[in-house]
Amino acid sequence: MRIGFVGAGRMAQAIAKGFTSRGIIKSRNIWASDRAEKTLERISTELRINVTHDNREVVEHSDILVLSVKPQVMDTVLAELSDLTDPSKLVVSVAAGVTLDHLQSRLLPDSRVIRLMPNTPILANAGASVYCVGKATKPEDGPLIEALFKSVGTCDYLPENLMDAATGLSGSGPAFIFEAIDAMTSAGVQMGLPLSLAQRLVCQTVHGAGLLALQSGQSPAELRDAITSPGGTTIAGLSELEARGFRAALWQAVMTSAKRSAELGSGINDPVKPVDDKESPVCTIN
Repeated sequence: MRIGFVGAGRMAQAIAKGFTSRGIIKSRNIWASDRAEKTLERISTELRINVTHDNREVVEHSDILVLSVKPQVMDTVLAELSDLTDPSKLVVSVAAGVTLDHLQSRLLPDSRVIRLMPNTPILANAGASVYCVGKATKPEDGPLIEALFKSVGTCDYLPENLMDAATGLSGSGPAFIFEAIDAMTSAGVQMGLPLSLAQRLVCQTVHGAGLLALQSGQSPAELRDAITSPGGTTIAGLSELEARGFRAALWQAVMTSAKRSAELGSGINDPVKPVDDKESPVCTIN
């Protein structure tokens, strides 16, 4: 199996590194294109994959083609590659907000298209991915993508009308967790803990809490209440979070990110004139 990335930004690198580190796909069977010479040089050295400035070369060497570009330049890429994406290739888009119908309309009519939203914890083999499938896909296409991404975390099928919601939750979610980790670490340092220890304690706490929530069979609220004693340290901290709008802020952050995903797609998915610019785009997402 050969996989190619049009766009060698952070998400493409995370996916490629996840697959190679687990031995799912050999480095020699991975191709990536990007305009940035330094990016290509670095990932060629670090990941030992094939790199090029030519998007079309990536298509020619791929069975699975991952479009990992910004939504704003997706039409430029699709215009360049539309005549090459025949039904022998599976096209996977990880661009936020860009719908299956839009992708299908810019490619050959019988192109096999999947929309996927992974996240960067794939780098730690702990990603959370969701996907939906286009009308021309084969029955085995969805299960193939699901199996690939389950090798580097979790992967679930989702109706397309919920993809923007998942983008706000799990696509952007790691950044919200990193923000919390950074804040808690800084608090520990302010109280005298060494930086490395403070960060390790916080990261392990987040990791352990996540595992417990997944494995215990209890709701997060039940797990929270189990360690919240009347008049104790935890209720004091929770009261401060409540007073400062912590829960509402997280809630709104997810909702706003999901809304932004839909906004990014709305301008792209509306009928537009054909794109003539053949220049390979800057290839990062989010």
